Amino acid sequence: MSEELNPQEEAAKLIRRARIKAREIETKIEEAGGAYDTLIYDAYNAMFMAARAALHNMGVECNSHRTVVSHYRHDIIEKKLIDPKFESHLSKIQTYWEEEQQGTKHDIDADRAKRVAGATLELVDALAGLSGAKPTSLTAQQRQLYTG
Repeated sequence: MSEELNPQEEAAKLIRRARIKAREIETKIEEAGGAYDTLIYDAYNAMFMAARAALHNMGVECNSHRTVVSHYRHDIIEKKLIDPKFESHLSKIQTYWEEEQQGTKHDIDADRAKRVAGATLELVDALAGLSGAKPTSLTAQQRQLYTG
């Protein structure tokens, strides 16, 4: 029998998982040698978990992907709880993920892979603050790497 977590504990658990997934993306890019097959899925998964964590911490229960994206837009972006630059991150990566599920492949080179990784890390970090977790800081070197 598993112990039920309170909303803050559940949010913290989801943020930890999102951060691990976001860091794994970095490692995969370094080791991929140009093969970024799971990048879109991994980035979407990390962003989704982070958004769900923030919403969960706010008392908003979302179980489907579409409701998470909808509440992310309504309860976080429209209320300006995080920087507006993150407005399209989740919905854009969701669209890419859905297209890949339908067989459309996206050409991803090393530069685009780094940008996706950077966007994922930044969004997870921004949402971590809303879910009660301490944000981690990207180093100046990492910011330069991801922003070009």
